[in-house]
Amino acid sequence: MNFQKSHIILLIIVTAIIFSSGAYYAKINEKRDPITLTEGNVLKTDEIKDFVVVHVSGQVVNPGIYEFNKDKRIDDAVKKAVPLPDADLNSLNLAEVLKDGQKIHISSIVKNTPETQINSEGDKQGNIFININTAGQEELESLSGIGPALAQRIIEYREQNGGFTTIEEIKLVTGIGDKKFSAIESAITTY
Repeated sequence: MNFQKSHIILLIIVTAIIFSSGAYYAKINEKRDPITLTEGNVLKTDEIKDFVVVHVSGQVVNPGIYEFNKDKRIDDAVKKAVPLPDADLNSLNLAEVLKDGQKIHISSIVKNTPETQINSEGDKQGNIFININTAGQEELESLSGIGPALAQRIIEYREQNGGFTTIEEIKLVTGIGDKKFSAIESAITTY
């Protein structure tokens, strides 16, 4: 009888250990990659609350959509996409915490090359143009009459619309009319 009682106690202890380790394993797996928790190609948003999805574009080797823990920074996204040598990382706040749905566009550093010195007439006058498709916040603010808010609107416009095809298209940005355009027209390019 004593032998049977010790088996029952041992069985209860083993069962308790198995149950508690199973609960621990389930808790760990709860925080795993939510991409496995999909229905078709659509993520269940209630199951990915601890993650953010961001779009990295511009001067990187691997542009695209990336998923991170919600406590990651822009620096993590840039490193994941592998910045190119001419990536202007100073135009970004690398310490900023990532936000779900955020687009991170990495501009190119404007270089003083023959391509950037040719004005709209095609002659060389030593002018350096700011590429409105790749310029960072600071570069855009260096244009006459363009402050921080307007520079941000230019960046948002090009990200939402795939860039500018002509310099005149910048007038579609709220706050840039004919007068402001004529003040910056000779200093900007789209290539």
